[in-house]
Amino acid sequence: MQSKIENNTDQLDFEAQLDQVVQFNQLIAVYVQTEQWQLLSEVLTERQVYLEVLINTFDTPEQVTRLRFLSDSIMDHDNILIAAIQEQKKIIEEQLNQFSKGRQA
Repeated sequence: MQSKIENNTDQLDFEAQLDQVVQFNQLIAVYVQTEQWQLLSEVLTERQVYLEVLINTFDTPEQVTRLRFLSDSIMDHDNILIAAIQEQKKIIEEQLNQFSKGRQA
């Protein structure tokens, strides 16, 4: 009976950890979309600290598997946001080039 309680608690912990990662992802997406770079930097730092603490608490094979799931989820989300940032950068560079050409004329 004790192991079922521990497994349930462990599952709840994982769900809470996953929820925290989702919250970080949501904040990051909002800050990228609204170009709030300082807040983005702050939440990325918070996420880094959270993940470092989390990594140091995982020691069982099941926990390592969960950590891989979390890290894959984070990387997938980050790759989407990186693409969005690169697109924004491209648009800004094009606008800057058009401005420079207009200024020279």
